[in-house]
Amino acid sequence: QVVVPLLVGSQGAEGKPIAHAVSEACLDDSEGRAVLAAMHIVMSSAAKHNVDEATVLDELEQLGLPNEHAQAIARVYKLRLSDIRDAAQRQSFHLPRMESVAYRIQGGDHGPEGGGTAAFRLGMLGRHTPLEFEVSPEMLSVLHTSLMSAQEALHTAEGGSRATKTGRSE
Repeated sequence: QVVVPLLVGSQGAEGKPIAHAVSEACLDDSEGRAVLAAMHIVMSSAAKHNVDEATVLDELEQLGLPNEHAQAIARVYKLRLSDIRDAAQRQSFHLPRMESVAYRIQGGDHGPEGGGTAAFRLGMLGRHTPLEFEVSPEMLSVLHTSLMSAQEALHTAEGGSRATKTGRSE
């Protein structure tokens, strides 16, 4: 009754319901906040990873929650799963669509061990100021490897076509 409104961002998620739940459980204010934070993490992580009700129940019991409380929470989780997921989607990190990418190499030798940096400028749709950042050669290598892995995973998920360096499908 208390955690789900916090997760889905609905009205009435603060004040009296929380104070009542904390006092009823014989917790002081900081303990109550810690319990609510832990429940928030458990419920939102479970929704994010598409965990079923039985697994949530198991996990809550393994954390030491009494069976009757764990069952009540798992039941509410099942009933409100779509609301929790919708709220998580609204609160997730989103980048605006890129319109342009420009870069320049700054300082140092331009070889692989040069010690310079790569300065990027990303033009984003709907943003008046571009996103600018610099990366070291090592961080650029890590970023490149991560992006290539993500691209491969996307192509695998889409069922096949591989993109070339120019972005065209083969």
